[in-house]
Amino acid sequence: MKKIILFQTDVGYYCDVLSSPDLPLGLLKAASFLSQDHKIIIIDARLDRKWKNTLDKELRAGEVICVGVTVMLGSSIKQGLEASAYVKKYFPDIKVIWGGKNSTLAAEDTLKERIIDIVVRGEAEEVFDKLVRKLEKGKSYTDIKGISFINGLNFVHNPMSQPLNLDELPRLPYELIDVRKYQPKMGGRRSLNYESSRGCPIGCPFCYNNISRGRIWRGLSTAKVINDILLLKEKYGVEHIYFVDDNLFCDIERLKEIACGLIRNKCEISWDTQGACLRDVDALTDAELQLLKDSGLVRLAIGVQTGSDNIRKLIESSLTDTMVLGVNEKLKKFNIKPHYYFMMAFPGETQEDRMATVRLALNLLKNNRQATTSSFFCFAPWPGTRLFELAQSEYGLKKPKGLSYWIREWDFSAAPWLTDKDKFLLHNLFLVSMFYDNKSDWYSDSRIVKFISALYRPLAKYRVQNMNFNYMFEAKLISWGKAALKYF
Repeated sequence: MKKIILFQTDVGYYCDVLSSPDLPLGLLKAASFLSQDHKIIIIDARLDRKWKNTLDKELRAGEVICVGVTVMLGSSIKQGLEASAYVKKYFPDIKVIWGGKNSTLAAEDTLKERIIDIVVRGEAEEVFDKLVRKLEKGKSYTDIKGISFINGLNFVHNPMSQPLNLDELPRLPYELIDVRKYQPKMGGRRSLNYESSRGCPIGCPFCYNNISRGRIWRGLSTAKVINDILLLKEKYGVEHIYFVDDNLFCDIERLKEIACGLIRNKCEISWDTQGACLRDVDALTDAELQLLKDSGLVRLAIGVQTGSDNIRKLIESSLTDTMVLGVNEKLKKFNIKPHYYFMMAFPGETQEDRMATVRLALNLLKNNRQATTSSFFCFAPWPGTRLFELAQSEYGLKKPKGLSYWIREWDFSAAPWLTDKDKFLLHNLFLVSMFYDNKSDWYSDSRIVKFISALYRPLAKYRVQNMNFNYMFEAKLISWGKAALKYF
């Protein structure tokens, strides 16, 4: 039986903080049709530190149709290039195919590397299936929707494929991996990533979703979601489900049906989600929140982005401090942990805009002891979004000329509208805000990480409150700590 090799890159320190890496969902989705009649080999660099040896062994065993690689923004791309270069050096006839959100948005930059033959853009299940079957038979693949490739000297970007009906897709082929190695402890419970819907209709001007998935939301049927979760609990001992939906709260009636199903079946799992619209949470009644709580909801991640009215206008957000603080109180009442996402370094952002964001974040932590926030991330201008066009036309942002733009991981040093003083302040704010609340208690199962975080927290909070990053002796320690996490 011919085989397909799928390579999962190391995505950086976030996975190192966790007790184990999270599920390689992208690769499982790409393999969902093909696993029924092909041998699929998944090589995960997050678990296999000797991945080169494993890759070499599988390539030399022969019968390889292609090698698929998934990457994320940052150092993950560098490792993906390293694996791709190895394939092309020793097995130049084997096609190397890249996928993932970053590859979708930067298809041309990806193909410029010349060691990558094809990019799968958008949803991979059907596109990758069609592509592999064409390659296997030695037939032309140039008419397949949703792919990019080079024809002579020209870059070819075929039209995107149609959004998929999620209920018509096969179940994920969990048998391809050891699922128990992908259950990081979240809040002390064995968790598993699960996607019940795709897309988001909101259309934020900075979001990649507008490009990779449009503004079309689709969800699995409630019966399928409930059955999937029951199966994951029974077969793999899952205690906590982490919904990785783009917008789980988009259809609240559907979510209530899922909650009722979990209660009715006495599922007794906890759950949280990577993203909820604050307006949707604000609109929930007490009865609806109680229902979600009874079904296992313990934590909600919510996009707030900024505390500045000026920046809210820029990103077309209708949120207000009053609304955000009200949701914080509501979740406190129901003992649901809120986690708020914040960003900085928007084009035209002033120091007062930043202080407004810091004040809001600190107020959320003060008013609800269970609240946490993300680090203050750097706004990443994704090509094709409205804010990218603005940053390019009015703030000196240059069009990417290759994957080097993405490899460096978009950080504060890359924003041409920031002064050196701005970059120093924002970089240190990002580092310190990793520790100024107790989010490590949720994400990490390491006593060492939790102890060091608690020890440093008072100083971290002082620095954030006063925006004082002089004598940052701990910056080196944080960098060393991030590198050392791989070995704990």
